[in-house]
Amino acid sequence: MITVYTTGVFDILHKGHINILVNARNLGDSLVVGVQDDDGVFQYKGSYPVMSTLERVAQLEALPFVDKVIAYHGVDQRPYLRDISPNIMVQGDDWLKTGKRNEVFEYLKEHNIRLVLIPYTDGISTTEIKQRVLNTHERSDKEFILKRVKFVNLEELQFYELFDEEKVVKLTKKIENDGCFFNPITINEYKIVIDGVNRVEALKRLGAKYVTALEVDYKDVDLLANVHYKKDGKVVRMSEFGNTEGERISFPRYSKDDIIHMAKSGTMIQNGATWHRVKYSVARLRIPLVSLIKGVDFNSYMQEVVDKGNIRYYPANTYICDEWE
Repeated sequence: MITVYTTGVFDILHKGHINILVNARNLGDSLVVGVQDDDGVFQYKGSYPVMSTLERVAQLEALPFVDKVIAYHGVDQRPYLRDISPNIMVQGDDWLKTGKRNEVFEYLKEHNIRLVLIPYTDGISTTEIKQRVLNTHERSDKEFILKRVKFVNLEELQFYELFDEEKVVKLTKKIENDGCFFNPITINEYKIVIDGVNRVEALKRLGAKYVTALEVDYKDVDLLANVHYKKDGKVVRMSEFGNTEGERISFPRYSKDDIIHMAKSGTMIQNGATWHRVKYSVARLRIPLVSLIKGVDFNSYMQEVVDKGNIRYYPANTYICDEWE
């Protein structure tokens, strides 16, 4: 039986804590969690946690993947390691830098206890949540929307991918009938369209001069080789989560440098040959077609969207257990 041990304050339990706990539990058969008590936190950080020791222990005990919870006082974990005798100790990836760990580190090596450092989850912390409360519940996703969603002149865009005529015809009819454009395209900092070339072509045919676009940092994007499946004359992309039946069509794997070079040189590849997987996406941002033709004060428009509270964030991590290149 493999016992895993991890420690922390675990004040205002959030997804960063959950990620570490779940990853820790997956390393063994039993997970023991050490919670630093109130006085210990005060001595170490100079302030008490929002939630008491008993509250923090209780919320961890309620988690189905936590087998045992103990409260500890000091930063020296050796007494607890002797009592628990874990096979693995899990900590956040800054553990070695946030205190004098030499004695504990030597203890782990002497007793053959494996140390696993798990990256902290970006964008979330107890400190950040406290700051939200102090700032009248301001949410960082508002800043994301106002900073990242942009009103872009179509002439500024660069392309590396051909459009799909059949899809463009359908999109053109839909946008014209709706009188609105709903889903922003996705571009990188070089104004290269990495998702939405068909929407751009449809807008061009409707006389639009502008488009709403989510601008992402290219370094944060995963570039994957896409796979298509062809059956009864219908082609479905893997990235569209369609039915993976029929003839499998695989495409070469391109690098980001390849994409940038193709966009600059005017080299075009088949529609859907690549799959840019981004961390965040924006959908259903309703903007009248006439605004994309004549222009609009987009900053004021987006501020109005934010002020009305019309933004909802949906976490959507998806695991696809299929073999593809």
